[in-house]
Amino acid sequence: MVAQNHPQMPEQNTKTTRKERRLEILRERKRIKKAMRKMRTVTFDNDSVTEAGNFQFIEVFKELIDLEGILKNGFFLERRENTLYDAQELIDYLIDCAILGHTRFSHMDALKFDPGYLTVKEIGRFPDESTFRSFLKKLEWKHLIQLIAINKELLHRKASMEEKRLVWIDIDDTVITLFGEQEGAVNGYNPRYHGRPSYKARVAFIAGTGELLHMELNPGNTHGMKDFLSFVKEVEAMLPPQYIIEGIRADCGFADPEVMNYAEENG
Repeated sequence: MVAQNHPQMPEQNTKTTRKERRLEILRERKRIKKAMRKMRTVTFDNDSVTEAGNFQFIEVFKELIDLEGILKNGFFLERRENTLYDAQELIDYLIDCAILGHTRFSHMDALKFDPGYLTVKEIGRFPDESTFRSFLKKLEWKHLIQLIAINKELLHRKASMEEKRLVWIDIDDTVITLFGEQEGAVNGYNPRYHGRPSYKARVAFIAGTGELLHMELNPGNTHGMKDFLSFVKEVEAMLPPQYIIEGIRADCGFADPEVMNYAEENG
């Protein structure tokens, strides 16, 4: 809709003076120049190529939530005095590897030679894959309990900044095929590699937002209903008080009468 000039209404002066236009142009030039100063020179060579260009945002986020403090207060593993990395540092590096897609030991060494990643982390060297192997070999059941508690602490910190809300829980089994002789590996249902030994990981997420609530590792021949009710109760214990379970979503392999009765009794 365009306003019409009324005969009794004085016309507005829409013309700008030459001085006003000049000031407007100067302001726009100043704004562009200020934005261009943020640009960095880009060269295509092998000395500064990085896969971690946006990793600085992840590192700042970890600093804002004080991940270092959470790990130091929640994870305890004695290391020799002459070790270069403490346990909390190695967990932090393993988190980085997972975020950047280096889930195999042989791929983790790539970060040793990534200048962008080393710059963001403000470090001169990155652990060798053998360091991660020896670290993980020392972990015991009590350390798994500590890591679960750390995950719970992260969930509760996030929930403390939110309103109470209803959530759905997604639970599923995932087959992890193994190539070699790993402890606890057995032949079970494997849709892709028939006859290969495997693990079966049972995982629970919050639907929609994808926060990891709980996970357990079982032999490959574990049936979906095995100890499912106890798993559901463990998932409930992980939830912050601000999250109220509205429903649980799982496939037909989890159709256990005990779980159905438990769900109905608890609304």
